Amino acid sequence: MRTWEYKDEDGRLLGKVKRIDEADGKRFVQYKSDGKPGGFGNPLYGLQRLTDPKRSVHIVEGEKAADAAYAVGLMAISTCGGAGAGHLANVKPLDGYNVVVIHPDNDKPSKQRWTPAVVKKLGELKNKPRVMVCELPDLPEKGDMVDWIQQRLPNWDGYDLVNAPEQLKEQLRDTIRANVTEADEWSKNNHGIEVIQGGWSEPEELPSIVAPVPGFDVNLLPVKLQDWAQHGAENLNAPLDYIAVASMVQAGSILGRKVTIHPKRFERWCVVANLWGAI
Repeated sequence: MRTWEYKDEDGRLLGKVKRIDEADGKRFVQYKSDGKPGGFGNPLYGLQRLTDPKRSVHIVEGEKAADAAYAVGLMAISTCGGAGAGHLANVKPLDGYNVVVIHPDNDKPSKQRWTPAVVKKLGELKNKPRVMVCELPDLPEKGDMVDWIQQRLPNWDGYDLVNAPEQLKEQLRDTIRANVTEADEWSKNNHGIEVIQGGWSEPEELPSIVAPVPGFDVNLLPVKLQDWAQHGAENLNAPLDYIAVASMVQAGSILGRKVTIHPKRFERWCVVANLWGAI
């Protein structure tokens, strides 16, 4: 198990991310600054490393890769939450920095979701930096900065501090210079929209619904809500579904994290009453 601490520019603890390696893979758990499980926003990891706006900032996907890049001489940080949370990253601390280089992992989620999202967020800054994208060559599938370094330092475990030789640091800088691209150009080359010319057939009728849709069963609601929901539906001349779905979603929002379910007795995994409803 590994733990990474998220701190603000003044060194105050914002939260922690723990990586737990299991037999069937890895999982990440977030903890607030008070030690309780839960999210703590989407700050950048490694904010205390941002010391010189004139130096290039290097953003990678993941705390492990950020530590590795920092160990070999880059002013490296990462976003929080993986490839699916790039659009939530709080990039405000990078306002006013000259250059930001984004390093996607060698996989589709990173290149098709995370990288474009981070590029967009940086472009919304008031004093937006020059944004570049660098795809390190010869990475394995799903590889990142850690893999690039381990290819040259095979005995390194990817976690512990590494005393990288100056020759390796210079090699990495040269590799980045040779593979860096302006973000707009990279996006155009990697995410262009293919226009289909012709070949469309005539629209067909949608199939009819053969099986009737069952009505809402009031017994699905808690007993104390059943009469209330039915009365409300009658007064509004609306289907019971409307009242039932809206009331259950609202009840879930009121409960929030006050009540949790622990599906596994010896695990910290808990489920809260977050409900989504569609009518």
